[in-house]
Amino acid sequence: MEFEGFHGTDFDNHESILDLNFSVSAAEDDWLGTGAYFFIEGISDPLLDARQWAKLQAYDKHTRTNRYENYAVIKAIIDVNNVLRLDQQEGLIAYNVFRNYLLERMKADRIKPKVNAIRNDCEVCNHILQNSEFDAIVNFEYIKLDEWTRVKKYSSRIATCRIMSVKEPKASIDVTKLSVVERGRV
Repeated sequence: MEFEGFHGTDFDNHESILDLNFSVSAAEDDWLGTGAYFFIEGISDPLLDARQWAKLQAYDKHTRTNRYENYAVIKAIIDVNNVLRLDQQEGLIAYNVFRNYLLERMKADRIKPKVNAIRNDCEVCNHILQNSEFDAIVNFEYIKLDEWTRVKKYSSRIATCRIMSVKEPKASIDVTKLSVVERGRV
C-alpha cells in the first residue's frame, strides 16, 4: 500500500534525510507511538500542515528563540504492507483489543496509567508496533498548527489533519524517491 507523506523539518536536516532516510521519534507523548511522522491526505493539505509544523517546531519556549531559521518540507513515497488504520472502524476495533489487554495487565500489576491521554495512547501504539506485524499507524489527529492555538493552549477533540507514523522508515521509504518540495524562512 503506497502513501504520499510530507515531513516538515529544520532545513539543516534535509541532506541527512535524503542520504540516510528519516530517523524515528521515540518520545513518550508521540501521537501514534515510536516512528517517523508524516502528514498525509485526509482532512487538510498535508504540504501546508508540514510547512506549519516545521515553522512552529523552530521555536524553543525555554530560550524564547528559534532553534533554526530555515525549514524544509520533504515529500516521501511510503510503501507499507500492514497499516493499522485508526481512521477506520476495523482499525479501532483492533486498537481496542490491544488497549484492553494492556489495561488488564496494568490492573493485575497495579500499574498507574500515564498522566494524560496522549501518553496512554502512545503506550498502546508502541505495544501494537512491538507485538504485531503493523508497519505503520494512520489516524486523524488534532494538532496545533498555528501560533495562536499553541500560545493560548486551545484544545479540541476534533481532528485537524491526518498523520502516519512509520515504524521503520528504512524498510518502507526509498531515499531515491525523496524530494524537498519546499524550503523557506521560519
